[in-house]
Amino acid sequence: MLGVELHKVRALLPLRPRWAPPHRVPRHYGPAQPCQPPAHCSRSEIPRPPPTQPCPFSARPAAAGLRRGPGRGGSAGRGRAAQGAGAPHLPPFRGERGPWARERFRGSVFTVMLGVCVVIAIIMTTLRAFTCDDLFRFNNINLDPLTETYGIPFYLQYLAHWPEYFIVAEAPGGELMGYIMGKAEGSVAREEWHGHVTALSVAPEFRRLGLAAKLMELLEEISEKKGGFFVDLFVRVSNQVAVNMYKQLGYSVYRTVLEYYSASSGEPDEDAYDMRKALSRDTEKKSVIPLPHPVRPEDIE
Repeated sequence: MLGVELHKVRALLPLRPRWAPPHRVPRHYGPAQPCQPPAHCSRSEIPRPPPTQPCPFSARPAAAGLRRGPGRGGSAGRGRAAQGAGAPHLPPFRGERGPWARERFRGSVFTVMLGVCVVIAIIMTTLRAFTCDDLFRFNNINLDPLTETYGIPFYLQYLAHWPEYFIVAEAPGGELMGYIMGKAEGSVAREEWHGHVTALSVAPEFRRLGLAAKLMELLEEISEKKGGFFVDLFVRVSNQVAVNMYKQLGYSVYRTVLEYYSASSGEPDEDAYDMRKALSRDTEKKSVIPLPHPVRPEDIE
């Protein structure tokens, strides 16, 4: 009997958020106004309190310039200027009911499932040494327009001289996901002994899994064991996606090489960035001090 009475009393109370973090609760309230649900919600979706009850959603000062929105991914999120006449609104609180709450929940579930799939894919990926048979299986990687493709003798030369620098990532189904090819070169006396990244590419369907960062990490570990002072690579100036990725991995632009990449179809040759990352042997980081002027390809040793 007591439960029935409490249920009746609760039905008469106005709808209020179940919980709201302190940073999302307004500090000041304006004059009492009739509660108005957001424009994207119908009258039947959100019960309204009596007209004399102050509305917690429309009591923010007008100078704040906020409108109520559906939250993440909505068309009017927190911080956007108010559009149209009427009192400004606050973003939805946690615990509210409505279509935006359902969409937010679905988006969270999708994000979690996507993260789980990424983790499973990374765990089941095999990193192994590149073999001669892989030369007939990596077309899905080399067909990328930004990937430099070489002749068969060039790859065989790297396999013969620097097999430890030639690593491939293989999917559970046997598809090649990406590879890295490099070498060790330079002079130890002049503190220029280093590891060089000749090619790094990941197939489009396997990107954004952290494979490129893992392959670069393996090459850096090999260069550390060989006593290298730094690791360097060349990247097109226009390939800002790769440039930003290398910067996140700790690389910086050492110099600009003019007309390093040959263009086709009559277009001018493209410049390249020589990016470097100092290793533990270079304690003073001398190898990554940028040069003030660009160089030509024939000036590179």
